[in-house]
Amino acid sequence: MRSPIRFGNFDQSAAKGFTSVAQHVATLFDPSANWDDVARIRDRWKGPLAIKGILHPDDAAKAIDLGAEAVIVSNHGGRQLDHSPPALVVLPDIVDVIGGRGEIILDGGVRRGTDILKAIALGATAGASGRTFLWGLAAGGEAGVRRAIEILRLEMDNAMALIGVSALNALTRDHVRRKSASENARL
Repeated sequence: MRSPIRFGNFDQSAAKGFTSVAQHVATLFDPSANWDDVARIRDRWKGPLAIKGILHPDDAAKAIDLGAEAVIVSNHGGRQLDHSPPALVVLPDIVDVIGGRGEIILDGGVRRGTDILKAIALGATAGASGRTFLWGLAAGGEAGVRRAIEILRLEMDNAMALIGVSALNALTRDHVRRKSASENARL
């Protein structure tokens, strides 16, 4: 508690202060990266390919057209660009464009079983949750992770019972109340 704040992944730059950490993180991004790079990776990599950070339907379609098997709808927690739309808000438009041609994983804001149900109801294949498992790991090691998974399952089961749905494939967009475009603009 009395030690200075440490950034575990950035011990070298953290010693020089937060500005140095921010400068280091900025060097991790290549502004010249483009869709040609994705095509080159797809040509060389024969395994499954998922593209993360998709927030626009056109980008989702491009990723699938280039051979990605999955898109991960994510705004990276809003860390890279403030005022990015929440992943859940753009998910339905991406689902409409992909039209079953690839897997769609919602990443961002998934903390509870009901968040996974919302993602699936809006058309995602899955909801990704890293923090939930990190919290479980920090609290109880491997047993804590197992407990976190169990809590998610119980939350999903309870919510499905309360809305009268017995299977995930029975969830539809009608099970999620969506804000209008003008309400979303006020987020």
